[in-house]
Amino acid sequence: MTPTPVTPSPVTPSPVPTSPVPAPVATTALYADPQAPAPALSPVGVPERPDDRARFVTRVRVAAAVPLVIGLGVHVLFLVAYWIPETSAFPAHDWWLGQLAPLASEALTSAGEPQVEAQWRQPGLGGVLLLLAAVVLFVLNRRPRLLGPGAAVLPAAAGALVALVMAVALVVGGRPSASGLTLVLLALWVGTAGYAGLAGLLVDPEAYRERRWRHGVVLLAAYAVVGPVPTAVGRALFGPDLRDAAAALQGNTVALRLAALTTGTTLLLYLSGLFVGVAVWAGYQCWPPRRDLRTGVRVLVLVAALVLTALVGSAAVGPAERRAAQLLQDSPADAVHFSCGAAQVDRPAGPETPARTLVITGLTCTELTSFEGYRQLVTRELPFSLAPVTARDPEGRRLAGRVVGAQYGPALVLAGSDRVDNGADQLLAVAVADGTEQWRWSCPDRRPLRLRFTGVPGGDAPERGHVGAGRAAVVVTCADRVTRLDPATGARLR
Repeated sequence: MTPTPVTPSPVTPSPVPTSPVPAPVATTALYADPQAPAPALSPVGVPERPDDRARFVTRVRVAAAVPLVIGLGVHVLFLVAYWIPETSAFPAHDWWLGQLAPLASEALTSAGEPQVEAQWRQPGLGGVLLLLAAVVLFVLNRRPRLLGPGAAVLPAAAGALVALVMAVALVVGGRPSASGLTLVLLALWVGTAGYAGLAGLLVDPEAYRERRWRHGVVLLAAYAVVGPVPTAVGRALFGPDLRDAAAALQGNTVALRLAALTTGTTLLLYLSGLFVGVAVWAGYQCWPPRRDLRTGVRVLVLVAALVLTALVGSAAVGPAERRAAQLLQDSPADAVHFSCGAAQVDRPAGPETPARTLVITGLTCTELTSFEGYRQLVTRELPFSLAPVTARDPEGRRLAGRVVGAQYGPALVLAGSDRVDNGADQLLAVAVADGTEQWRWSCPDRRPLRLRFTGVPGGDAPERGHVGAGRAAVVVTCADRVTRLDPATGARLR
């Protein structure tokens, strides 16, 4: 019997239980500002986002302007200090000039004359080179296409080299403390110039803006408000003689130190300097030149400013020269009212010789000050008052004037008083040249005296007790006793 083959039945695997696969879930990032762009990484150096890039360019432009502000600020300070010497009374005036002296050039600010001791020991070349480098850096930063991209590195490097040499010279010369402010500004100059120069290699800071009338108006307004700056420019161009006269008066301690400034000529000089500033502003408005109506109008403004500068300046030249001659030669008693009084003495020589004036000052009129022109020479304190003095002649008539006296050549004889009623009880003779005391005389019992001046070179003046005829003498009456005194020595005459 043949076995029948058995066919195995297929085995069906039992199902394996599986867990359901979750569906994908989309997530959304929320921002405080739904309109803000998604954050993105930027390369090191120049930002790529437009607003960040604009801020970066602004920082570069500001950095390029800092060296120019330093250079111009220092030179303007020295310009004002020289051409308006009346500013020497400001606190710490010499300290500021001494600290900043290495950054200034005498040739650009003070006609080649040093103003402080520190400028005697330096040529002033460093200040010129730094200012020139700052100007070139500023221009190339605003217009890099003039010499090509990255050209601003050249003036920045040149200025940094000059600053390094100056700093080493100050330190090696043993004057770091006397020029500490200069060292700080040099470091700031190098830092900002280097930043502006290197950043110019990464970004083009040029952004053309159409010139508008408001551009530069703030600086022009500041220039006009700070009056000493345009006045200094006006003096430098049209009134150098007035500056010299003003410098001669800065030693005055009693009065007239500001006589060169308190005059109508100062207004003309200020206006001429102001129009110079307007001309500079108009020139800035015209750059870069373009062929349009606005540029034509700005050129007309520039021409008008230059014409006004010439007209006002030429009108100020004559009065400035006359005022300078007056301050150096004339007597202040002719134009200035002194509360105590003044005694003008004759000119010792021709009209070119300064007039001598003795001015009585002080709260109680006990100070005698000698002036040569408007320039103060010496001041002396007296034990009695010279004004007002009540004096009478031998006949009992009251002599005119708050100051009673007469000049005899190089000597001036004055009546004084230390009485409550201001009655003349003393005589004082002073030298016309310097106001030094020559002799003094009073009645034995210090009672009021009566006066007459005979042989006065100026001629008769009865109301003042002057008699031109006779021997030069001071006739003094004490009670009933008459004494004649030599005007030069105070000795008794027979």
